[in-house]
Amino acid sequence: MISKMRCLFILSALSFSSHAKIARIYGSTHPYEEKVPYIRVKMPSTHSKVKIKGLDIKRKFHLTNDIKFFPGRKGISINCSLLGKRQQFKRPTLVASFASSTGLLTVTNDKYQGLVHVVAREDSRNCNIINETDLESYLGGLLSKEMNAKWPLEALKAQAVAARTYAYHKIKTLEASKNNDEGDHLYHIENSEKHQVSGDFFDITKSTKKATEQTEGEILIGGKGKLTSVFFHASCGGKTLLPNQVWQNRVRSYKSVKCNFCKKSKKKHWKHQFKSRELGKFVNWLIKENHISDDAKFHKHKKIFIVKSKKWDRNLRLYLGDKLYKIKKSHIRRYFGRFKVRSNNFVLAMKKGKVYLQGNGHGHGVGMCQLGALDLAKKGWSYKQILAHYLPGHKIQKIY
Repeated sequence: MISKMRCLFILSALSFSSHAKIARIYGSTHPYEEKVPYIRVKMPSTHSKVKIKGLDIKRKFHLTNDIKFFPGRKGISINCSLLGKRQQFKRPTLVASFASSTGLLTVTNDKYQGLVHVVAREDSRNCNIINETDLESYLGGLLSKEMNAKWPLEALKAQAVAARTYAYHKIKTLEASKNNDEGDHLYHIENSEKHQVSGDFFDITKSTKKATEQTEGEILIGGKGKLTSVFFHASCGGKTLLPNQVWQNRVRSYKSVKCNFCKKSKKKHWKHQFKSRELGKFVNWLIKENHISDDAKFHKHKKIFIVKSKKWDRNLRLYLGDKLYKIKKSHIRRYFGRFKVRSNNFVLAMKKGKVYLQGNGHGHGVGMCQLGALDLAKKGWSYKQILAHYLPGHKIQKIY
């Protein structure tokens, strides 16, 4: 847990970071060197009113550079809707930061370790919450959300290394939060399925704490010692995919591997169907997102036909009239949503005015298969063996 003295006097950016703009936003750099990097996590909910509760709270109001100490147990409120009426924010703006002598702060029903930052949104009516904490504490709560805290320790340790690598990559690249005007970064990562789903202090268990402690500072490094983003998913359905099969980026360290270890999943198979007229809307979306060329916009009076795909095909083949287009399967999933199209591992066919999808697995399919990791851990595999199987182009490296 973060020490009392540390949280009472620190309202700033990461000591880990040397970026001057970050230091300017948060007031100063940390007054000490810390081996464990700090991470700023953007919470998913927005608030019209924020109430921060804790013991011996120190608050910094950044708009006026006012710092105040509140002794004892206190609850401090910020009315974001009222704040927006007084001042129009042209971009996300850091409003206030809070620390407690205990290292714990409560926002609504969530208890966070470290610092809590309140950021006004561009709509000037609501605020976002950003929790700044050390990377190891962040992982302790995350394991209960991204995996199951009751799973075998070796599976949790594999998840800890994968999630730490993903988060560390976000910290180092500062790619998650950017402002076009100044280039400032208010957070490193989002608490959502877009990045990683993290918990709070109550989600840390004896097992998740042990998994983080026994892998402390360990990350995965790709070819030529390069730091890359490490991905994971619920169930691959038999074979993992490459990043460029799902997204735009190609990551050289990745290899597709066979997986016969997630077969016991209750959600292994799934089906979905939609009417063929939905294809027209889908094609319009593909054009709008620049996934296919503009000449496809003349498709309205042409018959749309999708060629039956095979299980591991990277692309779908779609005819507009007599012209053939290749479309990534991931575009189908992105358009129709993750609940209808649960993975990128599916076959697709048209019949009697309807489109049928039948697939295996759950999630994007890149990197470590979590249900596969569970089965391997039950079989006695170590976390290092699990990671070596799913991410053979990577090696474990201890960075602190």
